[in-house]
Amino acid sequence: MDALFIGQSYIDVTFLIDTIPSGDDKAVARDYAVSFGGNAVSAAFCCAKLGVVPDLMASLADDWLARMFLDMAAKYGISVHGRKVKESSVSFVMPHKGMRAIIRCRDDHYLHPVPPLDLSGCRALHLDGHQADAAIHYAKGCRAAGILTSLDGGGMRSNTMELLEFIDVAICSQRMCEQLGGLGRAGRPFLKIGTGAGEQSIAASSIAGSRREACQIKFTMGKPQVS
Repeated sequence: MDALFIGQSYIDVTFLIDTIPSGDDKAVARDYAVSFGGNAVSAAFCCAKLGVVPDLMASLADDWLARMFLDMAAKYGISVHGRKVKESSVSFVMPHKGMRAIIRCRDDHYLHPVPPLDLSGCRALHLDGHQADAAIHYAKGCRAAGILTSLDGGGMRSNTMELLEFIDVAICSQRMCEQLGGLGRAGRPFLKIGTGAGEQSIAASSIAGSRREACQIKFTMGKPQVS
């Protein structure tokens, strides 16, 4: 295992349309696409495309959407460690003027406990905050083993504050920083987290029009290095 990614899997249905019909109306979209989705899942597929094929722990049902997801993962060579759920999760994505609206149908009621995995040879752990029990379990284990840990922080979840104590690299959204409060230099969202080693800081993406600028901070013994 080179790397382990943990998150919620989706099947994304993206469609191009100007307005969503309501009531008894109908509309025809200009185009559509179906693909894998989920923050950590998408990162895992990207990692595989770049030449480092990771293992992926994600929600997995016993239905045709899950079989389609497994087929996609197999084409990228990704080993999927499924957390059993009753139904696959689906996202309906509508891009519009550089942004996108999303409707999520999510099943995150996991029917079995966190599966034990052998981390021998693992060089990195990437999380998106979903599967809170698995995220904290493997973040602690990887930190103890000296394995790099990273978090895609889209928003606050049930154990985000606890989880951040075991994260080396955090890439956080503006929304997440707004949830915790505070603005950093140049108006960028900014937050501070108290730890035993002193205060750690996280800078988040800022939005200027439709352009997103990300600021990444790597934590080293309580001394963040900005890149």
